[in-house]
Amino acid sequence: MKLQDRLEELATTAFERKVIRLWLREGKARSSFVRALGASTCASNNDTSLNPGLKDTLPERV
Repeated sequence: MKLQDRLEELATTAFERKVIRLWLREGKARSSFVRALGASTCASNNDTSLNPGLKDTLPERV
């Protein structure tokens, strides 16, 4: 699977997909951007399996 395909799969809005395409086109797909996108996706799903370090920063589900 290509990086762009995986990032677009993680994106939840058309805007996020557009930003990903622009960053990749410009050659600016930095690892920090990829990590930030992954962390925000994990946080929104309250899933720490992809980022175990995130577990300490997530609030408990009520």
